[in-house]
Amino acid sequence: MKVVVGSTNPVKINATKRAFSLLGTHEVIGMKVPSNVPDQPIGEETWKGAMERAKQAFQFGDIGVGIEGGIQKLYERWYAFGVVALYDGDFYIGTSGWFELPPWIVNRLLEGTELGTIMGELSQDPNIKQKGGAIGLLTKNLLDRESLYYHGILNAFAHYLSKDLWKR
Repeated sequence: MKVVVGSTNPVKINATKRAFSLLGTHEVIGMKVPSNVPDQPIGEETWKGAMERAKQAFQFGDIGVGIEGGIQKLYERWYAFGVVALYDGDFYIGTSGWFELPPWIVNRLLEGTELGTIMGELSQDPNIKQKGGAIGLLTKNLLDRESLYYHGILNAFAHYLSKDLWKR
């Protein structure tokens, strides 16, 4: 099976390889595709971006994977998270763990700055998105972006691997 990730970010590709390796041997490649959402998705834009990436990637393989990081307000606090969409003609959606963001960072995000840019400034590493990401910086590397996305893919597997339960 050819699995195409709608991104060239090694974090997203490696998380996908790791998750799909649990299902056997699969070819996993990354490909740049449009998300058709802003660089810093907010709320439902995150789901739309992941689904668009998965659908675009599917054109080049047996299953498309879209992973989109975004932010959402819940109970008067702002959280960052990832949405994973698997697509094979139907969508299977999962999310990563959510983590709270400091208010001053949220203010910059709402002004249009991307989270990766802010984290790059804080860490003095402009490529932090291809490494530990915001969660890595905030947890002092106890958790990293790849692990968050890996669990998001596994959460999407709940529907993908148990399709019959959705048909009842």
